[in-house]
Amino acid sequence: MLQSMCRSILNEYAKTKVIHMKVNYVNAEHVRALVDLPTGLSVEEMMQLLKGSSSHWINESNLVPGKFAWGRGYAAFSVSESNVDQVAAYITGQ
Repeated sequence: MLQSMCRSILNEYAKTKVIHMKVNYVNAEHVRALVDLPTGLSVEEMMQLLKGSSSHWINESNLVPGKFAWGRGYAAFSVSESNVDQVAAYITGQ
């Protein structure tokens, strides 16, 4: 349930920032997402926006005991247009 709610909030917040989130996967340990990043937004800015907004939402909603915070790190990879469907299928199949 919590993972589904987190997927939804990430999708909604991405829309408000004109980030096209093609697919995302959330579990207790990590998130995977395939996004089209707008040209005016850096990877670092996108991660700050998504991690910050989701942390705020989780804490305001009291969804976990104590204060929630994402880990400091992240990884980002570029994907060629010809591999988008394969990557989306991989993420969806998690």
